[in-house]
Amino acid sequence: GQRFDRAEQLFQEMGREGARRGVGTYNAVMYARHKAGRYDEAVALLSQMEEDGVKPDIVTYNTLASALGKARRWEEALGLLPRLRGAGLRPDAYTY
Repeated sequence: GQRFDRAEQLFQEMGREGARRGVGTYNAVMYARHKAGRYDEAVALLSQMEEDGVKPDIVTYNTLASALGKARRWEEALGLLPRLRGAGLRPDAYTY
């Protein structure tokens, strides 16, 4: 929709302008992409976050797991658990 397109545009502009995009910004865009059914784009944000030096949090991993589940990519979703733990995070009730 129009709101999603505007949010994407702002996110891209922030990157071009060198504005700091923190974990909350990434999580919001990831969630929006997930809800729009753009699962591959949501998953791609994890790599972009890491390239930008932004540390994913539990919300990041939970959003990714949900997006991968909706896309029926079960193995990838389960593969997030060791990665989450490796980042020093603990699964929460939403993770399971």
